[in-house]
Amino acid sequence: MSDGVGVPIIYEENRIKVIDALKNGWIDYLDLADWTFQDRFFAFLLGIRFFEICGASYPSPREKEEVALWFLLACKVQMKLHTTAAFDELPGILRSGAVLSRVKFNVGGNNGGFNNKNKKERSSPVHHDTARKFYKDTDPMQMRHWHNTEVQRFIRHNRGFDKHGIFLLDQTHLVVPDNANYKDAVRMPVDEHGQLIDMSGMTAEQKKAIKYHPCYALSELLHIGKEEPSFIFAGYQLGPGNVDELEQGMPIEERHRQIKNFWRINKFTSPDRSLVEAHVLFTLLTYSLVQLYLNKNHLTAIANKTIQSLRSEEQIGINSVIVYSGAYFAVFDLDDYTEIIIDLNEEARSRLQKWIKVFKERDKFKGS
Repeated sequence: MSDGVGVPIIYEENRIKVIDALKNGWIDYLDLADWTFQDRFFAFLLGIRFFEICGASYPSPREKEEVALWFLLACKVQMKLHTTAAFDELPGILRSGAVLSRVKFNVGGNNGGFNNKNKKERSSPVHHDTARKFYKDTDPMQMRHWHNTEVQRFIRHNRGFDKHGIFLLDQTHLVVPDNANYKDAVRMPVDEHGQLIDMSGMTAEQKKAIKYHPCYALSELLHIGKEEPSFIFAGYQLGPGNVDELEQGMPIEERHRQIKNFWRINKFTSPDRSLVEAHVLFTLLTYSLVQLYLNKNHLTAIANKTIQSLRSEEQIGINSVIVYSGAYFAVFDLDDYTEIIIDLNEEARSRLQKWIKVFKERDKFKGS
């Protein structure tokens, strides 16, 4: 993550190291919280250093890093997990996850922000407009190149591509609002879901009755694993809706259905070209990273579940204790945590009690 001045500190999930620290009373923070699919997913991304490695090659539009770039990437991925393109929903989203809800502890210093310029306590470590402007100012073609090259190298390095798998190239259409500010959107004979209407057998009168919708054409290169049935977007192109349609692929229609109906890839909140690009890119990227997570954790049996199903069904449960120590954190259920605490020796118990007292005083001071 970050130390508040942009120096990356990755908090990696490591149960063994944290248990050893906890048994000796050496902890930095602990919290009682729900532990959900998205928390485990973010712990996975931190563990494989996605934000750190891919963030290093992201085409940042900023010469000075007021907010750590890794965190702005994390914000966008978190937004996609909540299937939204609206940046004004970001503050609430950041408080919804057990890992990122602790971000003020991880990066905030006294102000809960990154640049130490805040005069008042923040409810969120970054203002939603700061994140929005960052992506609005990023060149869309550079952003796309980053996804199609550097991100794919990272996925390949983490064995996201099966050497026996196949790559399918296909195209779908993303309908946009009837707004002239959506540059390059072209009116096409598609329904509201972006499906091309077959007009080959229609009469002239029937063709006149067809409603044309403004849309973009999204061409996707999809990798389908053979050994483990995961689905990763290995590249994409976004352009005017009348670009020639590519040859139709197979199981790929299910990917189209999911990214449109459940991941809401066509629910734009702004016609700005860079924000459109960022919305499409991070929807495809987050989908791929979720598939990589499921593959790495041998959960490919649920690879076809919708994001809503994953969020609601893939839970360890409530009343988990998250313990931070050094660069690591671990999640315990209450029984495991209680057993460790009960067995502490006197020195470790005393050290932990002193920490709890200091922490309570710190919270009391911040609340006054």
